[in-house]
Amino acid sequence: MPGYSRPPPKDELEDAPCVRCDEVIDPTVRYCPHCGNCPYKDAKWNGVKLMAAGLIASITVVGAIIGIPLFVLGVLSRLGASSMSPTEHDTGGTMENVANLSAGNQNGRETTAQEIGSSSNNRIESNNEKANWEFDRIDEQPYNSYTEAIEDIKQLKRENRHEEVEELLLWCIDYTEAKSRELGYGIARAYYRHLAIVYRKDNRHSDEVNILERYVDICEELGENPHENLVNRLKQARKLAS
Repeated sequence: MPGYSRPPPKDELEDAPCVRCDEVIDPTVRYCPHCGNCPYKDAKWNGVKLMAAGLIASITVVGAIIGIPLFVLGVLSRLGASSMSPTEHDTGGTMENVANLSAGNQNGRETTAQEIGSSSNNRIESNNEKANWEFDRIDEQPYNSYTEAIEDIKQLKRENRHEEVEELLLWCIDYTEAKSRELGYGIARAYYRHLAIVYRKDNRHSDEVNILERYVDICEELGENPHENLVNRLKQARKLAS
């Protein structure tokens, strides 16, 4: 078909910014590890509610006129949930909200207005703290955040301007590590991967090992599990460097 191109497999998709917090993440994950944006859970739960409402409304003949379309919408919402990514959707919910709702239901209690207000205030204070934080070397590059650099990084790589992209990537890596340590964000691994690719193209295998080991070390420091693809790449780089 003219103008049609088959989308790449999921494991070949480029990391992309979450639409809520703008942190670069794996587009195949179901929730953002930085802000909790979880469109999958929201769409799935909304589907359940629509299906239930449709069944209840369909008890009467008149109600079925509304109930059947509601039920169909619920089914479609559940089916579509699996394809929703935090890099493309923000439905307002979080994994934390889902977990809290589940825990509250299991304990047989309802969330009070006071609890909601307290949670909201805590969230506002946390957001203010995050908004006021600034990387102490922000002036070294012409970006307000490392997430703004991703397209320039790809362009520099395409043009084989490896010295420039190395400098930019190291700045991004320093930035994401500082932000993760200060604010508790998950580490943005895309920048380590991009730099590892550059080093391998230049046959700088020892440098590739070092940057990937740095990624593993920061993950361990922050209590995260390093991504399997980068761990496997580190093993390959060590063989090439030996």
